[in-house]
Amino acid sequence: MLMVEGVQITWLGHDGFKLKKEKVVYIDPFQLASAAEPGDLVCVTHEHSDHLSPDDLKKVVGRSTTVVTIAACAEAMKPLRPKAVRVVKPGFVTFEQIVDLRPGKVRRVTLRLRAEAPESP
Repeated sequence: MLMVEGVQITWLGHDGFKLKKEKVVYIDPFQLASAAEPGDLVCVTHEHSDHLSPDDLKKVVGRSTTVVTIAACAEAMKPLRPKAVRVVKPGFVTFEQIVDLRPGKVRRVTLRLRAEAPESP
């Protein structure tokens, strides 16, 4: 676990991450413990089984969860009954990492989520 500016960042294995501050965000949850914390926002990047894992999504997606994913994954979200499913075009959700490496500066990492060109409202 890594703490950056009050955001708890936990690597879940493979390509999965959990970000937590006031809200809980999962990115490609995979091979989660049985007692996983419910997510406020869950991002599923593509349809490969190690990114779109129904067994793991059941552990973190609830009635108050918003899921952000691509069209190829949207149908798989329906049985989970999330609050909302937001479909975006591949490549239009990006995470940027900014690190200040100037001498004498504290290493600063900022993660930004940017979603553009939605396919559905």
